Amino acid sequence: MDIYFLRHGEAEEKSPGMEDKDIPLTSKGAAAISDMSRFLKKKLKAFDLVLTSPLLRARQTADIVSSILDCKGRIKESDNLLVGSTPLEFLDELKGYKGIKHLLVVGHQPHLGVCVAYLTETSEEETGIKKGGSALVSIDSLKKGKGRLVWLKAPTDFK
Repeated sequence: MDIYFLRHGEAEEKSPGMEDKDIPLTSKGAAAISDMSRFLKKKLKAFDLVLTSPLLRARQTADIVSSILDCKGRIKESDNLLVGSTPLEFLDELKGYKGIKHLLVVGHQPHLGVCVAYLTETSEEETGIKKGGSALVSIDSLKKGKGRLVWLKAPTDFK
């Protein structure tokens, strides 16, 4: 399975009275995600499944990617992509999805970096994902250290 970890795009500043879950992408953040999506479309036809954090900025990121890669009906929200959940909880959820070859995971730092580090047995410092950035992990078994970090890209790498 190839797991594409994508950190949400640049988001608006939190305004007074606004809840974290309601913070949207900026227009610049949405544009960067569109660039990244077009880059990915050259590499693969579509994702079999898109798992996203339920927070607005992550969901908007997943919607943009899914629209460009023609996989809109394959988005599922997961509380296991919220900061505070563990890589084990995330992996347990993945075990329920059989036959997935290309998975997109949209979420937040530091959680995404922790999951990549767990799967590849690399340090979290090596696997930090910038806003709008992505990491690709190729894995045969959903166990600690069984993944291979194929790439880690900043948003500027997708232009």
